[in-house]
Amino acid sequence: MERTTLSRNLKPLVKQGYINIAAAKTDGRVKEISITSTGRAKYKQALKLWRHAQQRIINAYGETPWRTLERSLRALRSINA
Repeated sequence: MERTTLSRNLKPLVKQGYINIAAAKTDGRVKEISITSTGRAKYKQALKLWRHAQQRIINAYGETPWRTLERSLRALRSINA
């Protein structure tokens, strides 16, 4: 990922207080990114919602067709890697 793209994508997370960005102690050119307690709480909340959404899809689509689709998508993604 381009450095400028990464910086642009991280700015909203800093602004919302989810992460901190600081210069590394050993090399000022290097940035260290850490998750805040607010970010950790938001992550846990999002993970719970994601798992619920995933389960709803599996329930609606069926376990076997869903796993087949997952395998197919993974195989397709590996072709582009």
